[in-house]
Amino acid sequence: MAKQRIHNEYFRTVSLGKRKSCPSCGQKLLPGESVWSWGEYLRGVWGTVDYFCKMCFDIPYRGVKQRLSAHSGPCGCTFELKGYQGEKLPVWLTLG
Repeated sequence: MAKQRIHNEYFRTVSLGKRKSCPSCGQKLLPGESVWSWGEYLRGVWGTVDYFCKMCFDIPYRGVKQRLSAHSGPCGCTFELKGYQGEKLPVWLTLG
């Protein structure tokens, strides 16, 4: 039986020049909302996969949630979502 692989996916808030809209979906950010960076560590170095906001995290076909789900099917892996350097993730940032 093959061992199930666990991928760590990291997330952090970013300022991107104090943006007022999301760079991915273009939606205006509501007060108190942030732009997030999704990244992975490759050989100990942060690599940004994409930027997103609360509104586009779950967009059909191109949201972060759907992209991770699409990868896990053929690979058979599971994901562990983690905050960058211990940053607390909001309740909406889950795959469940």
